[in-house]
Amino acid sequence: MAGVVAAFLLTLPLINLVAPIVATGLMVHVFEQVRRHGGVPEAAGT
Repeated sequence: MAGVVAAFLLTLPLINLVAPIVATGLMVHVFEQVRRHGGVPEAAGT
């Protein structure tokens, strides 16, 4: 899901200038969550 958010940000004309920074922060957040909990976080909808 995090990749979908990052891809969506890249479709918006002016937002795509800061999207790589936001996407990097989001992926670091996901990585740290996985590292702390020892597994892949479960999707909210499943």
